[in-house]
Parts: sequence; structure tokens; C-alpha cells
Amino acid sequence: MADSPLAPVDRVDRLTEAVYTLAAVELASRERLSADQAAKRIAQQRHEIRHALANWRPPRDSYRAIDLTD
Repeated sequence: MADSPLAPVDRVDRLTEAVYTLAAVELASRERLSADQAAKRIAQQRHEIRHALANWRPPRDSYRAIDLTD
């Protein structure tokens, strides 16, 4: 049975998970952490990044602020 093609969102989700897994492996090998410790640290960083991106607003004089309404 052939695999069905992934929807674009599914591909992005799988790619995102792969990047975070690679980051955890790199962190574990570089800082000599256990796999669990590295995974916990990456999960915490991921949460912080998500929170920062959700709350980020461009400076008022930025070209990115043009499309935002107050």
C-alpha cells in the first residue's frame, strides 16, 4: 500500500518536529545531557519562542506595522 501524500500543514509539522529533535540531539551531545534533559530543555525553549512570537509586535515605524490595525 502506497503512502498518501501529506497535506502541506502535516509536512510543516513533521519538519518542525524533526528540527526540534535535531536540536535536542545536538544539545545532548554538546552539553553532555541525557536525552530526557535535552528534550525538556528544548521543550522549554520551544514554549518560550512560541510565547515570544505570539506577543511580538513590530515597532510603529517599521514597514511591517503598516498592515496592523490598532
